[in-house]
Amino acid sequence: MSLSRLLLLVLALNVNLCADDDLPNFNAPTDNTPLNIDKVNKYAGATLFKADSLWDEDAGVVAQRLGWPQESQTSTQSSFRLYPTPEKPVTLFGARAYSCVLYATKDHPTEASIVFVNTGDYNWKQQYITAAMQLHPDFSAPLPDAVDSNNGPSANARPPSPLDVLSKLNDDDRDHIVRDVQTNFEKALKADTQALTDALTKLFGDPQHMGFGGSNSDTRERVLRWDWQGHAFLLSSPKDAYVTLRIVPKDFADNYGKAGDTSSDDLRTQIAQRVKQSDNGDVVVTDIPMVDQGPKGYCVPATWERYMRYLGIPADMYVLANAAGTSQQGTNLDAMVQNVDSLVTLYHRRIDGAQGDLDIRSIAKNIDTGLPMMWACLIHIPLERTITHRMKDRAEVTDWSAWAAKLADGDKAEIPDEVTNTPVAGGHQRMIIGYNAKTNEIAISDSWSKAFAIRWMTLNEANAINAGQTFVIEP
Repeated sequence: MSLSRLLLLVLALNVNLCADDDLPNFNAPTDNTPLNIDKVNKYAGATLFKADSLWDEDAGVVAQRLGWPQESQTSTQSSFRLYPTPEKPVTLFGARAYSCVLYATKDHPTEASIVFVNTGDYNWKQQYITAAMQLHPDFSAPLPDAVDSNNGPSANARPPSPLDVLSKLNDDDRDHIVRDVQTNFEKALKADTQALTDALTKLFGDPQHMGFGGSNSDTRERVLRWDWQGHAFLLSSPKDAYVTLRIVPKDFADNYGKAGDTSSDDLRTQIAQRVKQSDNGDVVVTDIPMVDQGPKGYCVPATWERYMRYLGIPADMYVLANAAGTSQQGTNLDAMVQNVDSLVTLYHRRIDGAQGDLDIRSIAKNIDTGLPMMWACLIHIPLERTITHRMKDRAEVTDWSAWAAKLADGDKAEIPDEVTNTPVAGGHQRMIIGYNAKTNEIAISDSWSKAFAIRWMTLNEANAINAGQTFVIEP
């Protein structure tokens, strides 16, 4: 059985393997020593606070002292995100952090969000390998073809690969491992929730219970809330999904996570000013925040978070992923559209979708007004490499007519070689953020870090990998 097949079966079983989550115990006694910045930082295990209010600090300074690198910078918004690794783990409030992000507006923090154990960043593959090794210790022996004539490991002996291990599993093994790994994941969720609840209760006393976020059950979180000096600490742990701690301004929490609204007319004026035109014919939407999806298949929720933050709507890819049933196998795009629609409706916005081939005219219609397009496509690795390498050549172009001709000639050979005759590596959603009608190119942006904030590909290449769906969020 292939690794991807096993993962698919496991993720399909996730919804059936445990009863409803219980609330954490609130047994931790309050620490009655004086409550001050040093005490909060001690419990956090990091210098989260230097001043009385996080919201008055410089976001870059806060991120630097925490060691969270910059993820995004626009004219008004910035973010700093760290994905800790097993080699360099980060523990906050007694639990291991998997994603740490600081959001800011006009250089001042507006939210710190720390995601602990979660279904996206959890190392499912390694957990299955570990469980298989425990079930069959002999799986860890060198492979038969790596044993020399004296029946000992050869100089080139190697441990079995994940596929080597999983190929040995029968149906009973698989079911046993699926249940063991899922049970361990559920225990980890509960352990992190309890550790964070204990730490925050010792600091601040018993929490309040409240709803936070969207307007429907899929995007609205049930949170535990503790307040301190204008900061609201919100702990959320949806069933089988994630554990996250957000630190937000008290007023924002009092408003259940809804930000101030901008009128449609004002928003249209603002985003139209973000469109930049170059003498070479490039037309590009700027000031789009980056959200790095990290080492997981969260391109869809990360792209939708980027778009909403671009329009001034608070969003979180982990919440969106949970609402749409995102897994390592992908995202239910229809579910994503449905749930995001309920969110953007709160801000008097609407989602507009289109199907079919891409064309410069329809792309220009959106880009010229400041609306990037969320585009569903397929990934072919050779093509991705080509368009990345091409960026260096494009930066040195002086004769744009010659460039257009070169691209048209290249399409004739590259599309058959790099798309038609290569396997699909997976489905993907990215943004179309610009176009050049003279060269028949479009600008794309991927949630793979700021290194992929903009690349260019030909319209012919785009249609060769087009999955046929685009979306915009209308002001």
